[in-house]
Amino acid sequence: MTVGPLWKKVDKRFWWNEHLLGRFKKANLDDWVIPVMQGTMQIETCDIEGYQFDFILISRRSRERAGMRYQRRGVNEQGEVANFVETEQIVVFYRDQTPHVASFVQTRGSIPIFWSQSPYSLHPVPVLERTEEENNQAFAKHFVDQEKLYGRQVAVNLTELSGREAIVGSEYRRHVEHLGDPHIKYVEFDFHRETKGMKFENIRKLSTSLRNDLEKIEYFWQAGDQTAYCKQNGVFRTNCMDCLDRTNVVQSAFGRVVLNLQLMRLGINEYPERGLKYYQDFERKFNHVWANNGDMISRMYAGTSALKGDFTRTGKRNFTGLMNDASNSLTRMYLNTVKDFWRQATIDYILGYHKIEIFRHVPESAVMSAEPGIERRWAKIRTQAVETSAAITISDEETKLAGWTLLSPDEPQKRFNYKLEKVIQFKRIELHTLLSIQTGEYILSSSTPSARDVNQNYGFLIYYDPQHELTRTNTGSILNQSLSDLTEGCDLGGEAVVMTPSSSTGSSSSSDSDSESDSSSSEESEGKGKMFMAFKAVRYNVLGELTDEQVKTCKDQVDDITQAIAKACHREGDGKFLYYKPIVSVEEAEDREGRFKTIGLKIIKAILK
Repeated sequence: MTVGPLWKKVDKRFWWNEHLLGRFKKANLDDWVIPVMQGTMQIETCDIEGYQFDFILISRRSRERAGMRYQRRGVNEQGEVANFVETEQIVVFYRDQTPHVASFVQTRGSIPIFWSQSPYSLHPVPVLERTEEENNQAFAKHFVDQEKLYGRQVAVNLTELSGREAIVGSEYRRHVEHLGDPHIKYVEFDFHRETKGMKFENIRKLSTSLRNDLEKIEYFWQAGDQTAYCKQNGVFRTNCMDCLDRTNVVQSAFGRVVLNLQLMRLGINEYPERGLKYYQDFERKFNHVWANNGDMISRMYAGTSALKGDFTRTGKRNFTGLMNDASNSLTRMYLNTVKDFWRQATIDYILGYHKIEIFRHVPESAVMSAEPGIERRWAKIRTQAVETSAAITISDEETKLAGWTLLSPDEPQKRFNYKLEKVIQFKRIELHTLLSIQTGEYILSSSTPSARDVNQNYGFLIYYDPQHELTRTNTGSILNQSLSDLTEGCDLGGEAVVMTPSSSTGSSSSSDSDSESDSSSSEESEGKGKMFMAFKAVRYNVLGELTDEQVKTCKDQVDDITQAIAKACHREGDGKFLYYKPIVSVEEAEDREGRFKTIGLKIIKAILK
């Protein structure tokens, strides 16, 4: 046995409080470092034909890709899947003062491809994500890791073979076929179709068809401290959509087959052909232990007890169970929609994936907690976007000096589509046509401290002569010139918030008659026939994932970018070319928001009257 502190012996996949104990580890306070796992365990003392033994069921939830039902689905880049649970069924029996331990391990986990579901529906349609290459890599890595840990894999997929579930189920099958790993056996069993009409006894079809695989995989059996009669050399990996209700029912069926065999070999069960049903008291305990296991895992992932629990407990489906399932389904929908964001944020914070900023950054469009590593992934995606855009817009005889990703708050559409990884539109402005660059704070809202932070809300305006401007839009046809009607009323994923500078309207000429221009304060850059483009720096590390050395403030980004442009134009140190002036100051933002609030109050009063 390995000598040393307890925490050095644990399987880190299931060590949930490692991050919280980081300082204790560094201080070598080993006695204070107590690993905690999330899961469930139940021990029952049983008796069959006068033989007493302990029946134990232990389930450990992995901390890798941990989280709530619709907040965490599928796989991540490391091949780790959502709701991965290792369940071990154990029998401890003493014969002639010698302890005999027999166990059987099963696993469950989300379908190992990139996919998600919206929490705003009772039966949301799965959405496939990422590229084929990314899915292939993550899928292969998942099964490589599983085979290293458990050996041969029997992948049992319980999702429906038609309808919405088939969207991810069919992809699972396709990726298994593409991988072509001889150590993976893929099995499909449409649980809902096979058990339609509450015919749950049909689950025996599945366990009977896989009996040979159960015998080949074997189980662990050890007598005393030295003698191991057999060892498990593979694992059944079962999944449905949530890896909860259907999965638990089927896992209990597999556990029943193996346990019947183990009890026979231990000399406890003299009539294995009759099965566990012959021993009613023990079967009741067996069913309740597995039902409790399903309930606990379900509460951790979905917030309610498992569905179909009545069958697991009694071996029968009844009307009361159906009503309980309906109630639990509605409760799950409420939790998924209202509470799970905060629960997910807490889990990510405890595990060290995010800093305290995760609680301050609540998405406006969808209450979905950010994935661990999302900051690093977006940094990589932005770099790829620059390279893709450069390849399209820069001719062979030209040289790229630098590239950046920026927000363009005054533009009606995005220039780059990140989902399609393609350039939607580009505007080409020659360096010699640049007239001046204005830098300054660019405040779009004054409602929160982060929105008022000048260093993190900074941008610049580029004024230029539009005479040599070139704009091209990818229309998907041979005609690719910029046509206004192509984007009018069409959402290409552009910025939802539009706030123009006080000196002009949108990207139109600053000499527009209805412009609230105070051009006298900046005569060197504004005048008739001059256009500008507005840019706002992207705020990085919103969730606090990156170190301070890896990020710059928005002001620092703008300073670096504008200095690089000035250098390329040979206008370094020219105060008339590069100058500071607030684009939208805090005071202007407060004034505009105040006016909107006043108008809103007047409308409310008018309605109340």
